[in-house]
Amino acid sequence: VETGWFGVRRWTPAIRGGGPIETSAGRRGPTDHCTMTKNNYFHMKLREHREEIARLKEELEVSAKAALESESATAGMAAEQLEREKAAAQVERQRVVTQLESVEADRDEVLVRLRESEQRELQEKERARARTKSFVVGLVLLAGVVVIFMASSFGGEPEVVVPTSLVIPTSTSVSTSLVIP
Repeated sequence: VETGWFGVRRWTPAIRGGGPIETSAGRRGPTDHCTMTKNNYFHMKLREHREEIARLKEELEVSAKAALESESATAGMAAEQLEREKAAAQVERQRVVTQLESVEADRDEVLVRLRESEQRELQEKERARARTKSFVVGLVLLAGVVVIFMASSFGGEPEVVVPTSLVIPTSTSVSTSLVIP
C-alpha cells in the first residue's frame, strides 16, 4: 500500500520482484495509475483463467472417472446401451476439452496484453524521463544566459558619461548704483 495522488492510499503489486516503480521525483506520474489499473485488471483476468482451467481439468477427471465407473457397472448391460453411454461420455469429454482450449487461448491473449501494457508503461516512463531531462537542461541554459547577462550588465568597468559639449554658465551682473552728489 502506498500513498498516491492527493494522499489516496492504494495497493500496488510488486512488478517482477522490484516493487513499485517510481519516477525521479519520488512519486508516480499522471499516467501510472491508469497503467497500473490495466495491469491489475490483466493480473485478475489471468488469475480467473487459471482458476477456470483448474476447475475444467477437475471436471474432465471427474467425467473420466464417471465414464470408467459407468463402463464397469454396465458390463452386463446390452451393447446398445453401452454404446450410447460411451458416445455421451465422449461428447462430454470433447465439450470440456474444447472449453479448456478456449480458456487457455484466452489466458495466452491476456498474457500478451499484459506484456504489451507493461512495455507501453516502460516506454511512457522513458519518454517522461527524456522530457524532464530536456526541461532541466533548458532551464540550466536559460539560467546561464541570465547569469551572463547580469554579469555583463553589473560587472566589468564602470561607465563614465562624458558630455560632448561643455556649457559654461555665464552670469551677467548689472550693477546699478545710484550716486548722490
